[in-house]
Amino acid sequence: MTKWNRHLGVYGIYVEDNRLLVVNKTRGPYIYRYDLPGGSLDSDESLEMGLQRELLEEVGESFEIINHLGTSDYVMPWPNIESKQHHIALFYKIERLEPLVINRISADDTAGYDMVDTRFINESNASPLVMDALKLINDDPLSIGAKVLDDWIIKEDDSILHTKRCRILKYNESNNEFYRSLQLNTQIRQYLGGVPSNKHIDNNINKMLNNRECYFIVEFDNNLVGFISLEWHDDYELFELSYEFEPTTWGNGLAYESVNELLKHFDLPIVAITQSKNIKSKALLLRLGSVLKTTKVMFNEEQSIFVIGVDDE
Repeated sequence: MTKWNRHLGVYGIYVEDNRLLVVNKTRGPYIYRYDLPGGSLDSDESLEMGLQRELLEEVGESFEIINHLGTSDYVMPWPNIESKQHHIALFYKIERLEPLVINRISADDTAGYDMVDTRFINESNASPLVMDALKLINDDPLSIGAKVLDDWIIKEDDSILHTKRCRILKYNESNNEFYRSLQLNTQIRQYLGGVPSNKHIDNNINKMLNNRECYFIVEFDNNLVGFISLEWHDDYELFELSYEFEPTTWGNGLAYESVNELLKHFDLPIVAITQSKNIKSKALLLRLGSVLKTTKVMFNEEQSIFVIGVDDE
């Protein structure tokens, strides 16, 4: 006989500049996924009181609750295939007078929070609540019936995805020294304008920790071997692809394997800029399906500019 449990929770939807406030789940059916801040009520709480408490616990900040946006419910196997969880979620629009500053705070079942560009959110990295939040943000109606998720996948680790040989992970503080080693490697930086200053590296690290959804670390054979970024480029109005891999991995296909899978995973329009004399980088970009659009001199060197997933004008 199937064992049922019911979970009712209240959740906040907060957006700044197309970035959604999410928490990083550490247990439950949404473990290792983005979820909305919020949770279940204590016995003596109203809906508003419970949401305010959860926001303080998971984000460490106060918000103004504006209005109720909708309600959804989900049915999925949890904690095993013989059990079902019926999760009822009440969504509320929340706002702040000041922009939210990212602080590293952990709660009972979350490992901090992030403001994530909604273009980096999909069903493989988010809870169904987050996917419904995207509908509400876009003024799309929620479905009436319960969403029955019999094939719901419980993630086993914090990888963004697995390739044939690699794990791709979201950048975090523990990767800082590895990133610094890449930046200080003269062989890697040969076609990237040389070795940057420590101040420049520190500034990049601070930026990445506040926009973690577009920076990635590649792990191979339990070692960190590469860094990939998909950072928004204002001039081209596209996401700029860049990558740096340990020279010991050059020639074994790890860069192509990991970058290719990441691009397929997010399916974003891409621009990539590399020095025209960097033959290996240009060959990799062409193998990824990019198209050479133009060349121009920047930073005293001719640069080749490639695009992926962009219609010809």
